[in-house]
Amino acid sequence: MTLHIAALCRFPVKALSPQPLEHAVLETGGGMRGDHVFALAHGAASRAAGGGDAVIGRLPRTSLITLSDCPKLATLRTRFIDQLNVITVERGGRQVARGDLTQPVGRAMLEDFFGAFLKETARGGPRIVIAKPGETFANHETPGVVLINRASVADIERVTGKPVDPTRFRANVLIDGPQPWQELDWVGHTIRITAAGGQPPSISGGPRPVTLRVREAMPVHPAAEVNPETGEVDLNLDKAMKQGLGHDHFGVLCEVVDGGTVTTGDTVMLE
Repeated sequence: MTLHIAALCRFPVKALSPQPLEHAVLETGGGMRGDHVFALAHGAASRAAGGGDAVIGRLPRTSLITLSDCPKLATLRTRFIDQLNVITVERGGRQVARGDLTQPVGRAMLEDFFGAFLKETARGGPRIVIAKPGETFANHETPGVVLINRASVADIERVTGKPVDPTRFRANVLIDGPQPWQELDWVGHTIRITAAGGQPPSISGGPRPVTLRVREAMPVHPAAEVNPETGEVDLNLDKAMKQGLGHDHFGVLCEVVDGGTVTTGDTVMLE
């Protein structure tokens, strides 16, 4: 059975739209570079925790503005420009905000927009915060990348009777090849990723493969119930999965043992 990477994705700002990638860097002992580095936080709580500094450690979920709490965030389209640390925000096809996430002026411009957009839900005005080096604002506290299986997405479509966009699950790596839910049996196993069609280094003498260790199966997150196009909460996944599948796990969290660059189409080997 041939397994390969079907898609790569990161989420520069927690709760905002995904950034599809052709190539991504997986960092040893960490996750996907640039993933969940920024977040929108409730102003009062984040200022109390960080003393006014934008660079802050992990915050309790209740201090962060999340997609499950504010589904309307899914109606925005954002684009992150790596070289500039700039994010643009579009609403209804029109740019409504732009700013450098690392600069006070840029953050203030974005915070003004989100303050108006989220005036009914943000406590103390939304504030953009930056994760400390080596930390992120991802749902999982343990560093790593989240991997999901396209066949499992298709099985959820079968159970719910509705089309399901894989980006609902806010995972980093989508793979093709395994049978539905086979990935949940990989906990404790090692995954090696090599260039498409390439041979393992022991045969080819090429560079070391990217190596992941599957740590745990992930419970489905409430954010996955939000339609990424409309912002509507249109699925009760927890109920549907428990009734139709007997579990509510989706995707696996993988530790990055040997990091490197991965590309869509790369070969995935389970050991």
